[in-house]
Amino acid sequence: MLRSLLTWFLLLGSALAISACCVNNTCLCQDAYDDDVFLRFNLDVANGGFKPTEVDTLVLVRRIKDPKSSTRPDTVVIGRALANVAQPFSIGPSRPFTRSGVRFTQFIYTVALLHSERRFVVDPIEVESRFVDESACCTCSRNRKKTVVVNNVQYDAHDPTDQDQPVYITLSKQ
Repeated sequence: MLRSLLTWFLLLGSALAISACCVNNTCLCQDAYDDDVFLRFNLDVANGGFKPTEVDTLVLVRRIKDPKSSTRPDTVVIGRALANVAQPFSIGPSRPFTRSGVRFTQFIYTVALLHSERRFVVDPIEVESRFVDESACCTCSRNRKKTVVVNNVQYDAHDPTDQDQPVYITLSKQ
């Protein structure tokens, strides 16, 4: 009995010592947006773009791909001032929807415009990552591949510099 108790104390002490070394360690992974898909609208009306008033209100719907799932579709409405319609928006693990316990790549996303009949279906999203800068306290990752299909057109959304910078997919009216 005493031996068993001593073993437990040694295990607990070891766990505390290992976790204590990470207290003062700051992880600077800068990968909060690595998996996000960045979309923006073409606002050049002369070249198939939208008028700013057409893209000021976005309706995003996500549906789970698994037909056996009981998860219901989720909707987010994003209203933007006309001065901000040129700004991109993103679809990612926690943007614009909250986490649901299902990986964000397992959903079909529809981007609808309140003031236009144009819709964009985003499916599939494929993201492959690799771990870099691993240590006992920090694990950072970098994307190896990120492909997105919007309305049956495939885009390579992986940063060619391998620095996980945003790669924007431009959505046009035509």
